[in-house]
Amino acid sequence: MINTRGLAGCRILGLDMNSSNRKRSRQILDESAFDVVHEGDKSHPIAMGKNVIKRDPIAYQTYPDTPPLENERELQDALSSQTSSQASQSSAKSAENTVFVLSPNGIEEFLQAILSKEPGPNTEPLSLTIEDTYTLLKKWVPNGQHTIKPVTLGRILTSLGFPVDYRLKSSRQRTVHVLIDEYIEHEVKRIFNLDVFREATRDSEAKFIGYTRLSRSNATQSKREELLQKQVDILKNVLLCQLVYVTMRCNASQDIEARDRSKTDRNTARLRHMTGDAQDMLGFLNTCHKPVHLVLLDYGGLTRSSAVAEQFIR
Repeated sequence: MINTRGLAGCRILGLDMNSSNRKRSRQILDESAFDVVHEGDKSHPIAMGKNVIKRDPIAYQTYPDTPPLENERELQDALSSQTSSQASQSSAKSAENTVFVLSPNGIEEFLQAILSKEPGPNTEPLSLTIEDTYTLLKKWVPNGQHTIKPVTLGRILTSLGFPVDYRLKSSRQRTVHVLIDEYIEHEVKRIFNLDVFREATRDSEAKFIGYTRLSRSNATQSKREELLQKQVDILKNVLLCQLVYVTMRCNASQDIEARDRSKTDRNTARLRHMTGDAQDMLGFLNTCHKPVHLVLLDYGGLTRSSAVAEQFIR
């Protein structure tokens, strides 16, 4: 079965399909203006110009460099099975295995759902300090407490109507009404449930595309590639994005239309599952006639400027 770029290259170049020829074919393709793609049937590879592939990545699908599982569907089913198994256990354990770095917006929505100033039929009164609230987050969303600082958490609670002392070790307590565990479990599933998103991705006729970036810093090229590869793998294998675009370096406030325009900023890395850079993404969005969902690991993965985000959406 032809399921990798190396094997497909051997078929196109007329080489025997062995280990050394697979490496040789990949090297030839890397140095050529052509690459090997398929139009839905992996057993029939075709040679196509790389510029043509970039213009129409939906019609001309590329092969992975390394062998996947038996097929991508099995990979998705395996991930789905694992997630479903986690969801059948307690929500706390399920959340512990979640790969996301949660944004303050998600934490705020969670706290707003489980905390109340007034008693309710499914709540119990508790006296909480900032540290107690962190403990509550750790119980239900284990990676959530790493996302926000005590000051940010204090501001979130204040915005919800719970004035608190922002110091982590403060002994000042506030009486709040907290949902009982079985209802908190429901809210965790509602807000952070990966299963629902994955099913929506599979069943939708829309295109799900992922985008990630790294800010300018003194990090080495290899370190940048390592960090970005982890994010790309999540977007592709966990969130099931059909296309993944990457900006190697840009400021969070930079206009999206201006990213990856200069030669110094263009993404020269060859990351696994990477479709292209920001300019390629804009080209796809301008030519795609189907609804598109843009998937981000965190809102800062696109921009931290509301004006830039608004301009991009328009």
